[in-house]
Amino acid sequence: GSSALGSPSWPMRRLEGGRGVSREGCQSLMSASPRSLLATIGPVAPGAAEPNMIQVQMGKMGDYVKEGWKRCKLGFSGLWDNWGKVREIRKMEKAGGTLSIHDFMTLQKDRADSTKLLHMIAVYALSPNLLPYYIIFYNRALPSTFNLPKDLEAHARQLKGTRSAGLHTMLMEMEKACMNEKDERAANTAKDQKKVAKSILEAPNWLAAVQTLGPELVYNATALKKGQRRRADLGGVPPAVIKGANLAVGAPLNFLPAFILKFQVKSAIFNIATMDEFISKAGAEQALATLGHQELLDLCMDRCVGDPSQGTEHLRAAALGWMRETETLATSVKEADPANGILVCPYRTRLALLGLHAVESARGIEGHGDLAKAVYLGGKSLKLGY
Repeated sequence: GSSALGSPSWPMRRLEGGRGVSREGCQSLMSASPRSLLATIGPVAPGAAEPNMIQVQMGKMGDYVKEGWKRCKLGFSGLWDNWGKVREIRKMEKAGGTLSIHDFMTLQKDRADSTKLLHMIAVYALSPNLLPYYIIFYNRALPSTFNLPKDLEAHARQLKGTRSAGLHTMLMEMEKACMNEKDERAANTAKDQKKVAKSILEAPNWLAAVQTLGPELVYNATALKKGQRRRADLGGVPPAVIKGANLAVGAPLNFLPAFILKFQVKSAIFNIATMDEFISKAGAEQALATLGHQELLDLCMDRCVGDPSQGTEHLRAAALGWMRETETLATSVKEADPANGILVCPYRTRLALLGLHAVESARGIEGHGDLAKAVYLGGKSLKLGY
């Protein structure tokens, strides 16, 4: 049709070449997706054939299929290999052998992967149509053996960013709880918790910050039965802290209520405390010295310490620093009285340390959270704490 901007063929011309295209070509352009259009944007060499959108999409589809096949092959073969390793470790353990830190990490990894596999089976049993959405929207739904090297790097960077996100989520949730007009008692409790949080953020060092929570970090061991271990009980922990911690450790479904998310946080804290206990018994320096870069990176990211861009020795130092902090806390909480059975809770202290390292990460000069820091600091110089 005619055009007010020029000749009737104006809409049919390429902007840079002025060469006309057919009506069929225009129809294909109109029906193409924005992503496929963006993929074809770029300079065309003189005399070269224009890229065919269908060919481009078919090429991408081929890459997706290849990557999917590679992921499935690595994933299922990795699961099978890990199950074989676990059987060998169990046999050695029954024979009286001593577990190495690599063996213990293999057992923990297999337990986590098996749990994910059971979750996928449960989702499929509930509704087969939900399984694809479960995998798409929860990027950690698949067992770890399905991850490609690029996935491991992306996941580590994501966990580095969730530290600041978890901290800001906790602070905003705490502010909202203080404005609860329907429940004045809950609002007053939230205001008291806000005062404690403010004193923690203003503490001169990390130990003083944790000691602010002293009464919340101890438990009465005499109430336990003989041989019974302390459970990962987070009762009384503010919902805002649970939601922030859930995001900081990389757990999914943060839109759910805190009493549901508490189970995910408890599981993450329990795994951290169990691994820390094993490392402590084996000797932290000796045990960590045997770990490679990826193992140290996983260890650090779970504990909100270190940076994915750091080298192996920096990650080892960060993990060792975490171990020393847990050992210091075990003997530095004033409210603890071992002689009378009042002991430091290993789970709550680790939850507190996760929060402190999230604060340290948010206060970092470089890295994630720059926009949020700029809101509060403007152009002022930053003084690091903890």
